[in-house]
Amino acid sequence: MDFCPQEAIESALGAYLADAIPELLRLADLEVRIPRLEGPGPGRLADRHGKSVDTVLARELLDVVYTHSE
Repeated sequence: MDFCPQEAIESALGAYLADAIPELLRLADLEVRIPRLEGPGPGRLADRHGKSVDTVLARELLDVVYTHSE
């Protein structure tokens, strides 16, 4: 997945998406509300790592889930 963003993979699969990737592993939209002061942070972090904001935030969220799961 590091070679190609999942968004591009899902887009390329088109009508075959449901056959190729299980529903729980497919991308979903997430809307959050954060203070304006924090807004530019994810973009700067993504730029620093050469990734998209979506990719950076998804990985951070996954880390939080693993850290707090039982």
